[in-house]
Amino acid sequence: MLFSSQDERIKMSDHTFSQCSNHCSLSTDVSIVLGEGPVPARFMIIGEAPTSVAQKVGKPFPLVTDSGRVLDKWLSYVGIKRDEVFITNMVKCPKQTNEWELQIRACLPQLEKEIQAVRPRLVITLGNDVHKRFTTTYRPKRYQSALKSPMYRVWDHYPGSGACGEYKGVMYFALVHPSNAARVGKDIPNYLIPDLDRLRTFVEGSRF
Repeated sequence: MLFSSQDERIKMSDHTFSQCSNHCSLSTDVSIVLGEGPVPARFMIIGEAPTSVAQKVGKPFPLVTDSGRVLDKWLSYVGIKRDEVFITNMVKCPKQTNEWELQIRACLPQLEKEIQAVRPRLVITLGNDVHKRFTTTYRPKRYQSALKSPMYRVWDHYPGSGACGEYKGVMYFALVHPSNAARVGKDIPNYLIPDLDRLRTFVEGSRF
């Protein structure tokens, strides 16, 4: 289990552990990966789920993974240092395709806890599965109670990469997942440059 820092720790609650065991077919001793970074922080990144390698390392988006290396390139491009951003995943253990919605439901309370503790000014969401959890129109086929929190009201419709939204004074910015770039073999694909340029304007803006 990974904590945010030596001084500030965002702990998994008993409720969340119970949700994992009851809804994901995961035991309470499953190796989970919590967020890492300063608390509070101006910037926060939310990915989808850790890979098995990230699970072994115990960190979200570690540099030993392609996605972690690519994410570092993106952060450098937009002017964010890795040590000034809180990085986490929506789901805290590797994705299980047949139980994905169950995993999300189990982990949403922890994600909410992280957002509330970090108090970011800018949240960067990575990947379609994360984006749609922050829309007013998205409704899962099952487990609708997972979206009762008013936190999930950033976009009125499904956002594409480069979309931005604001909710209660916090800016949200959607990007493709770094694994997309890793698959095409280019850290910053040409199609992503306009999105990163736009993100950089928010990072450099006086409001942050």
